[in-house]
Amino acid sequence: MQTTTAQSPSAEAPAARRPRAPRPQAVLEVLGKTRISPRLLRLTLGGEGFTTLHRNEQTDAYVKLLLPAPGSGLQPPYDLDALRAESPELLPTRRTYTVRRWDDAAQTIEIDVVLHGESGEDDHGVAARWADEA
Repeated sequence: MQTTTAQSPSAEAPAARRPRAPRPQAVLEVLGKTRISPRLLRLTLGGEGFTTLHRNEQTDAYVKLLLPAPGSGLQPPYDLDALRAESPELLPTRRTYTVRRWDDAAQTIEIDVVLHGESGEDDHGVAARWADEA
């Protein structure tokens, strides 16, 4: 008796992904913050690292913030590959924010951060805590 099996297209091995090109980290400073409402904070970020930002011309431009744990001693830019290999527990928390305003002349961007809970509470959120204390 001979048996044959047919493989469905979904059973085939996935196509190999092309490795992503490393993205440079833009180290920005908090230049200002404005309380828009009791739970919404607008941050103005800029500094020498502004020119490193990769700006697209889409309406949904975004940035990823890398936020180290307080007391970790990490200083930007972070060697993420070394941290993954040697101290994964120290990897900064990553949060994505839509750029609300991009000002090339002033070399700044603005992002809005929602503040969760009350300041100092555990549910305040990593990025919210950082933004509130910036």
